[in-house]
Amino acid sequence: MVLNRPTLIRPAQTSDSQSIDKLVKYGSKVHKHLDWRRPTEWIDKMPFFVAEWNHKMVAALSCSADSSQYAWIRLFAVDSLVDVKDIWRSLWGETRAYPTSSTASI
Repeated sequence: MVLNRPTLIRPAQTSDSQSIDKLVKYGSKVHKHLDWRRPTEWIDKMPFFVAEWNHKMVAALSCSADSSQYAWIRLFAVDSLVDVKDIWRSLWGETRAYPTSSTASI
């Protein structure tokens, strides 16, 4: 079963660390930025959003800016329960509220 929409999209919190680690380890689609930091180390840097369905984390997107005006997609992880394109649109839409002139991924 593939869900079209999660029930909740919200900013990531420190208490989400274990769920994010699990999603990164077991997610069906995972992009991690080539970085020396773990994805959970970016939780306090916005934008970093998670999506939940029935109290289970099903997706995460982190694309915080570094010291310049450019943001990097540091993490995009998706559980097999959700449609990748739909969840990308939902999470990306939330990140657009943060002022950054350009976003990049490696």
